[in-house]
Amino acid sequence: MNKVYCFIVVLFTTFFGVSQNTEFEKLAEKIRQSTYFDSSSVFLNGATAIQMARDEKNLSKEGLIYQYYGNFHYYSGRHDVAMDYYDTTINLANRAKDTTLLNSTKIRQTFIRSERDSINVEYQFKTILKSSERRGDYKNALECLNGLGILYEDKNDQGKAIDYYYKAYEYAQKLKDPYLEGMLLNNIGLIKFRNEQYDNAITDFKKGAELSDSIDNFRLSFNLQNNMGLLYEQTEEFEKSLTHFLSTLKNAKRLGFPFNIAISHINLSNSYILNEDYESAIKHADSTAAIFEQINDLRHIAKPYFIKAKAYQKTDRLKLALSTADKALRLAQEQNNTEDIVNGHSLKTSILKSNGNYEEALEVYERYHELKDSISEISNKKEFTELQVKYETEKKEAELKESRAKSAMKEAELKEAKARSDIKESIIIMIIVISVFVLIAVVVFFYLRHLKTTREQQIKFSRELIENLDEERLRISRDLHDDIGQSLSVAKSKVNLFKKGQVQNLEGLEENLGDIIQQARMLSHRLHPSYLEKIGLKRSIVSLLDKIEKNTGIITSYEIDSSVDNLSLVKQTQVYRILQECINNTIKHAEAKSIKVLVSKEEGEYNFVYRDNGKGVDLSSSKNQGLGMMTIKERVSKLKGKLQLLSQPKKGFFLTIKFQ
Repeated sequence: MNKVYCFIVVLFTTFFGVSQNTEFEKLAEKIRQSTYFDSSSVFLNGATAIQMARDEKNLSKEGLIYQYYGNFHYYSGRHDVAMDYYDTTINLANRAKDTTLLNSTKIRQTFIRSERDSINVEYQFKTILKSSERRGDYKNALECLNGLGILYEDKNDQGKAIDYYYKAYEYAQKLKDPYLEGMLLNNIGLIKFRNEQYDNAITDFKKGAELSDSIDNFRLSFNLQNNMGLLYEQTEEFEKSLTHFLSTLKNAKRLGFPFNIAISHINLSNSYILNEDYESAIKHADSTAAIFEQINDLRHIAKPYFIKAKAYQKTDRLKLALSTADKALRLAQEQNNTEDIVNGHSLKTSILKSNGNYEEALEVYERYHELKDSISEISNKKEFTELQVKYETEKKEAELKESRAKSAMKEAELKEAKARSDIKESIIIMIIVISVFVLIAVVVFFYLRHLKTTREQQIKFSRELIENLDEERLRISRDLHDDIGQSLSVAKSKVNLFKKGQVQNLEGLEENLGDIIQQARMLSHRLHPSYLEKIGLKRSIVSLLDKIEKNTGIITSYEIDSSVDNLSLVKQTQVYRILQECINNTIKHAEAKSIKVLVSKEEGEYNFVYRDNGKGVDLSSSKNQGLGMMTIKERVSKLKGKLQLLSQPKKGFFLTIKFQ
């Protein structure tokens, strides 16, 4: 998702002759537009414009062109070079006493410094903001507000961030500037997107796109179309997502930056996968790889090959899928791209399973979990480090405040009454600072304890999952050997005796073969409930409950809304598996006489209820938080549902799940 950093054309503070002013402004506008994509036009026309400014002895005009030079290098990622050009502009602006040009250039430098020094950057933005508002310079004030919004987004304080963006948006409306309005709608929409306010976010993005189209600003349109594509991908509206990614690629080509074009191709390739157009996905993945190799930017070179491997897997070209995934893994390892390495192992596991190579798939899957756990540990360390940095940041801010408070106290010594007031204020500030430090320490302590508990639960879950897999394999092996294997041996023996003439007919053979088929079908159904696709969730639940009542004597009852059959197969499977786990727990542990299952739908939300009248469980006990319960919670998470458990010893068990 892309935030837009606004670099705005400054207002000239010097008046020029009509013909020369028009000629220079046209050339300056051409240079500004070229900064997004055309280096030759920037510097060729820039040299002409600088000579015109020098002929007029106009330092402001000359400084403006050097600012555009800096903008070009900023957009190209060469921040050190950009800073040098901005220093030149600041020198010329000071000599010309052009405060507007001076402030706009300082803002650009502040944007670059924000990546390294958030404390001083916030102070600089606020200082320039105050100066600009006092002078009525709304464009520079708007840039400062946008910068503060981005800064607070990076601090994860989205409330303050969106307040700054909205205030900047009000200035953009006053200025009646479509580009600035569109830019801020993009940034506002991104915050709503992250907070899952998808309808509001898409409204902002669409309005911003209309504004960018009205002025044909393809750089802004590139960001907005890309963000809309990502949003529709998140809401699983894949055809809409594809349309916006196609527009993103078109705008990227107009911008001309190869990296942006490559990223547009890879987003588009992934969108084609989701739209099941696998050949187009392969074509755009090849384009991505070619561009990365051409510009020698190999940081993400593995990604297009992973997409190709996925496309080959989806089209049953499994041998090619496996070789492509191996190549992608090798490239990811060469670049030491941990995220790609982990995702690559996950994809390779899926391909091996599709190919029936379960033994190797398990080995790769175990390696995947080792890597994922390692990343989780690194992430925890990183988050702790970030907390330490925030602590130091707030400490420095407090020191700055304390220093300013002391200065104020010294200046107020001439008036005794004011001095006493300053002392009281200083004491209050110190109390607040100490309280903040104590609060931070408490938050860090509980946060780290939560991380430790979560980590222990993940390790326990993985260990029990592997043990469960081994037990399941042993059970399947026994079923195959003891039931199906022995039955096949009997049938084979009967056929051999018939061939040798030792028996006169094959009476009973058909019945034996029917038993074998039934045993195989039962084994298959335990592995995967394929009958969900055939008869639907409602009939599958009814069939399961009937079998339980017949085989165990437990009385079962149910009320099931027929609309459950309209759920996706994935959701039907999750609900069915949760029910199986609940029934399994009841049979094993509850000593229950009856089971009741309710599935209803109200106002678009499903309500799944399971209850028995058994001896109940103590939910607060860690003994009752085993693999079965963790599996239920994991499946509820995949449903994006809300789980409620109620149970006490001798009072039965009650489970409710609400999901869309």
